Amino acid sequence: MRVLSLASATIALAYQIVAAQTPSPSQRVAVRSGQAEMPANKMHVETKASQYDTPPKLISGPAPVYPPTRLRNREPGYADIGFTVDETGHTRDFRVFRTSYLYFANHAILAVQKWRFQPATKNGRPVPCRVRVPFRYQIPGVPAVTSSPSAVPHHP
Repeated sequence: MRVLSLASATIALAYQIVAAQTPSPSQRVAVRSGQAEMPANKMHVETKASQYDTPPKLISGPAPVYPPTRLRNREPGYADIGFTVDETGHTRDFRVFRTSYLYFANHAILAVQKWRFQPATKNGRPVPCRVRVPFRYQIPGVPAVTSSPSAVPHHP
């Protein structure tokens, strides 16, 4: 009986931890018109066009989670992230080009790690390709923050 109650307490505690770590819908970056754009629309392929015939195409992936402290303070922000889409359509080799707050970049990378692509191809064969995506975190009714020359770049 004691083992059963201990197991049930452990499961309840684990559920509370997972629930606390699971972002609420208000913490996710909005993807509806007027709130934010899904950054895949602004994806820029950095690999020379001569190295591929067809660019990578986003198949699926989540939007990044809004950093809780910035959301609580109603602060918008941005992160410009670069990465490689490999021959299997997975993402790797992340680079932060510019961000207004380190956690905007971290949350963008965490989301992009889950993205899946149809890889770029050259002569019908998949090839790796470098991509850059600007992420804009925006709260409805709060003016957007844009990257400016005075913004401090972050390079990991």
